[in-house]
Amino acid sequence: MGVVLPLKSLAGAGNARSVGEFAPGDVMDPVYVGITGAASTILTSNLTAGVVLVSDTNGKVVVSATTATELSYVHGVTSAIQAQIDGKQTTVTGAATTILASNLTAGVVLVSDTNGKVAVSATTATELSYVHGVTSGIQTQLDAHTTAISGKQATVTGGASTILTSNMTPSMVMTTDANGKAMASTTTSLELSYLNNVTSDLQIQINNKANWTLGQNIQSANYTLVLTDAGCSILHPLADTSNRTFTIPANASVAFPINTEIWFYNQVNTVTIAITSDTLRLAGGTLTGNRTLAANGVCCIRKVSATVWYAYGWGLS
Repeated sequence: MGVVLPLKSLAGAGNARSVGEFAPGDVMDPVYVGITGAASTILTSNLTAGVVLVSDTNGKVVVSATTATELSYVHGVTSAIQAQIDGKQTTVTGAATTILASNLTAGVVLVSDTNGKVAVSATTATELSYVHGVTSGIQTQLDAHTTAISGKQATVTGGASTILTSNMTPSMVMTTDANGKAMASTTTSLELSYLNNVTSDLQIQINNKANWTLGQNIQSANYTLVLTDAGCSILHPLADTSNRTFTIPANASVAFPINTEIWFYNQVNTVTIAITSDTLRLAGGTLTGNRTLAANGVCCIRKVSATVWYAYGWGLS
C-alpha cells in the first residue's frame, strides 16, 4: 500500500509541488499521492454508519448489508455455524410437530393423540398432583376390599350404610337400630357425660338409694335377705308372736355392695339375726356369729368387706 503525503500548494495557486518545495507559511490542501490499495475507495468520503466492512470484487474496502448489530449475534459461537446448523434436524416429523408454531393450553397434562403427536388432555396439572404418593395401582386398590386398610369396600352394606349420604342429628349418642344400622339415639352427648366417673353398676346404686324411700319390709315368718333389702328396714310386727330368724345370705349367693346397711325392728318376742358362711361381728367386742334382738330392740347391720358384716343396736346381744 502507498503512503499518504500532504503536499504544499500556495493559496490560490492550485499547483501541487513536490515534497521538497514546501516552505514555512505555505497553506496546505489535502492531497493524496500514490494510494492504490484497498483503502483507495474510502479516502475522500465516510462509510455508511454501523455496517460491516467487506472487500468488493476488486479487493477494495466497501460496506456490506450486514449491520454491526447483526454481526454481534455470532459472539460466543465456538465452532463452525454451518456445521452446527447441519447437525440439526432439517425437518421435524416426530411427536413435537404439533407444538412447533403455537403454545399449549396452560396448566394441563400432555398426552399423545391418536397419531402419536403431543396434545393436551382434559386433566389439569393440579388433578395430576393428586396421584403423588400413590405406591401401587389405584384401580387395584379401589377394587380390593379384603381389609379395611389396604382396600375400599365396593359397596357399603354394613352398619354405616344408613349414614353415608346424610348427617345424623348433632350432639346425640350413636346407637344401632333393630337392623344393626347406625342411628342417633334420643340421648344427648351432654346426658352421656353424666356417666363420667361412675365406678359400678348404676342400677344397683340406684336401688340402694331408692330403698331408703321404700318403707319397711314387714316379715311375719323366717326370712332371708335379698338384694333389694339394701338400705331398707325389716320389721317383725307385734301381731306375729312367734320367734323369727332373719338370715344374712353368703356373699357368694347375694353380693350386697360394701357399705350396705339394713335395719331390723323387733316388736315382740325375739328375732335371731343369723349369718351363713360369712362373718357377723358384734360392734364393740370380739363376738362373732348369730345375734339375738330382744322385743322392742333395734339393730343395724353394715357390710364392711365382701364377707364381713358389723352389727350394733339396742336390745342386741
